Amino acid sequence: ETPVVCDVAIAATSQRGRDMPIAEAAAHMLRAYAASRPLPSEEIALLPLLMATRAIMNITLACWHHHAQPGNDHYDVSDQQIRTNLAYVAELRAPATQRALLRAAGGVA
Repeated sequence: ETPVVCDVAIAATSQRGRDMPIAEAAAHMLRAYAASRPLPSEEIALLPLLMATRAIMNITLACWHHHAQPGNDHYDVSDQQIRTNLAYVAELRAPATQRALLRAAGGVA
């Protein structure tokens, strides 16, 4: 079992939009979740870190699977995919993005 906030962070990370900032893409999902089941403030504070962790885990797992199964095209990881995920993590570290995510999830920012 894991805290619910981990599942919320995974879902929020999956909301990435190609043409919009992270906070905007995730905010709709976070607001809807917070309206139906508010998270404790301690968990809300962890959302940006948990979302960044998920993005890094996506890269790590894909690379590990590619190494373990080099013939499986499903696990091909391009340098561009890695750069995209690293840029996503960098955006998550921006104070404005963190504040927007926390506000959307029902926290004070």
